[in-house]
Amino acid sequence: MNTKIETYELGYIGHKAMELQSLFSEYSMKENENGYFLEFVNHTYLATNEGVYCITNCFESEEHFKEILFTKLLFKL
Repeated sequence: MNTKIETYELGYIGHKAMELQSLFSEYSMKENENGYFLEFVNHTYLATNEGVYCITNCFESEEHFKEILFTKLLFKL
């Protein structure tokens, strides 16, 4: 089990946490029986810049996470 919790900033893409969470519907927002979780959280910086963080312990690296994210986004098109 990967116990290291990572936070990935996805940039100022608007408050899209719910949409991104639905792309990863096979991942649990709370720890599953193996201790893994993935949660997207909206954040705001300086009252106008709306973005999203991903908090997870499911991936080996940020590059691995982004590879999965981009693949899911491409298949959604």
